[in-house]
Amino acid sequence: MDKKTLQEMQGILLKEKARAEKELSRFKSRPAKEDSSLEDTLKKLLRDIHKALKRVEEGTYGTCKYCSREIHEARLRARPASSSCIACKKTLTRDM
Repeated sequence: MDKKTLQEMQGILLKEKARAEKELSRFKSRPAKEDSSLEDTLKKLLRDIHKALKRVEEGTYGTCKYCSREIHEARLRARPASSSCIACKKTLTRDM
């Protein structure tokens, strides 16, 4: 991945992080009840975004954590926090 695209993807991740944090903050003002599925989804998204930003810093962003091949840019644009290529994701999903 070239430097320009990497910087662009980092910017997208940071915007997604801010959006997810803003959405999660709405749950803190509500009375403590059962965790909602939306809140859980946002927490998982935020966790994945943090991991992706760490991979940017480490220089491994855009590389599949399972097969070490490059993740196609189209996949990263669709899901910037992706840590696996489509082939590995399909294999993991099928095995579940």
